[in-house]
Amino acid sequence: MWRSRLWAIVAFIGVALIAQPSNDLDLIGIGYAAIGAIFFGAYTLFSARMGSTEGGGMPDLALSVVVAAIVLAPFSVSAAPLVDGSMWVTIVVSGFIGAVIPYMMDTIAAGIVSAAVVGTLFALDPVIGAILGWAFSGDRVTWSMALGIVLIAAAGAIITWRGARESRELRGLAQ
Repeated sequence: MWRSRLWAIVAFIGVALIAQPSNDLDLIGIGYAAIGAIFFGAYTLFSARMGSTEGGGMPDLALSVVVAAIVLAPFSVSAAPLVDGSMWVTIVVSGFIGAVIPYMMDTIAAGIVSAAVVGTLFALDPVIGAILGWAFSGDRVTWSMALGIVLIAAAGAIITWRGARESRELRGLAQ
């Protein structure tokens, strides 16, 4: 268990190398990022719990999205009159691509493997961002970013491999 945590720290170091924080960091921004990280960690744990329920967690996920929509609805009231017909297509497509599919996949994955594996694989987001930025926007990938990508990939592979091995061992004990 401690080894998985160690590899999670390696992935975190990789993310920091990709992000390349500077000396002029905004403390308020760091605070918001920390709060976001805490809630994202909680989300990962809850999706593991939901994904392991009967039905694969989809009914629970659907209910949680409805609750989130109700909570956020007051913020959309002022924007609703500004939305024209073609914007609705963009809103529906972005909601589907940005929320429905990823949350479904997260919940299914978290029900199959451990939350630690899913959480570590979330660290691939900045890797994918760095690669897409390089490929499509001409962004420069520095040596520290490349090292960060390697660290995240290694940590993700090792934690995933260890998680799969631990799952097989647990299934063997249950039989």
